[in-house]
Amino acid sequence: MLPFELGDFGGFSTLFGVEYGVGKHQSIGVDAFFEYQENSDDNVQDTAGVQYTVGNYWHSSERTVFLNYRYYFNCQRLRRKEGIAPYTLAFIRYGKLDQYFDPLYPLTSYYQNHEWDYSAGVLVGATFPWDRWIGLDVNTGIFEKEKVKDTEYLLKGAESLVRARRMGLGVRVSVNLEWWWRRGR
Repeated sequence: MLPFELGDFGGFSTLFGVEYGVGKHQSIGVDAFFEYQENSDDNVQDTAGVQYTVGNYWHSSERTVFLNYRYYFNCQRLRRKEGIAPYTLAFIRYGKLDQYFDPLYPLTSYYQNHEWDYSAGVLVGATFPWDRWIGLDVNTGIFEKEKVKDTEYLLKGAESLVRARRMGLGVRVSVNLEWWWRRGR
């Protein structure tokens, strides 16, 4: 429905996360990410040669869950004077991406694509206050990632599957706007 409302291409994404303090200097957190996109073309022909004003639909959805453990360093003077709270973080992440083209139109690439992403890593960062309730969370670090990708092609009416598996190191840089809700206030 989105291409009809927003033109040929549209979508939305959302990220929501929570962090809960489990000790004086420790917390656990979970973040969830979702993104959906649709695309269509104007004045296209299907595989039978019939002309359409709108067609050749494509859509994609991505879902991710990010679990983390934080240890906040005991930097009382920095925290009291500037409000800055440095930390280290260990995380695991699971993600799934699904993409589809409409097989009634000529395919220039894959018909379906499915990816599973697994990663784990260690980050260092700090939270910086903006005011009493809002702040920035900035971190960076390294992670190990495994990606399993199944790509299906339609060639002369027959499906063929190509499976790829990649592993490797990566670097993560993250800047997040935060809203703090403190217990007891």
